[in-house]
Amino acid sequence: MNGPPAPLGHRVADGDLRAWVAMGPSTPMVMGEDRRRRRQLVLGAGLRCLLTAVGALLFYAHLPIAELGGSRVLLRLMLATVAFMAMVGWQARSILRSEYPQIRALEVLVTALAILVVMFAYGYVRLSTADPASFTEPLDHAAGIYFTITVLATVGFGDISPVTSTARLMVSFQMMLDLVFIGVLVRLLFTVAQHGIARRNDAA
Repeated sequence: MNGPPAPLGHRVADGDLRAWVAMGPSTPMVMGEDRRRRRQLVLGAGLRCLLTAVGALLFYAHLPIAELGGSRVLLRLMLATVAFMAMVGWQARSILRSEYPQIRALEVLVTALAILVVMFAYGYVRLSTADPASFTEPLDHAAGIYFTITVLATVGFGDISPVTSTARLMVSFQMMLDLVFIGVLVRLLFTVAQHGIARRNDAA
């Protein structure tokens, strides 16, 4: 009658490597390395997200403000939105190819949010420069970013409000795009991330 199986370390020492190989990535050593690598990737992604947000704000702060008519500002904002959506679609493909799709999806989300805020803030400032009566008070760079974030967060303090028809159209356009961003884009990015994980598991 055979006795209880020998411990894994004993079997490996006896030359039976099959049990060790069968455990594969589930061994404590490999799992520890995987956790360390994942922590490094998360920290790296967090640092890149922070640098992206800071870089976008610095870029916005140094953008020149040219005086354009309200209709031209609105038209350029719509063209920028088309380019923004194309960029997000292109970035979604990188999520599928990523080794860790969820981390990559978070980076894409932060980048898209930073671009969205800067894009509308700059549009509001340009519109206010062209027509100071567009809002209840003239907007500088700081006020533009503040107003854009209050619209995005649906806070609506009421200290700055659109007055002219063009300004109201721009704010309405941002509200609709914010709904798309929050309700559709976030879900889409993480769905793509899930597909990326499934493809990676199938390949393994």
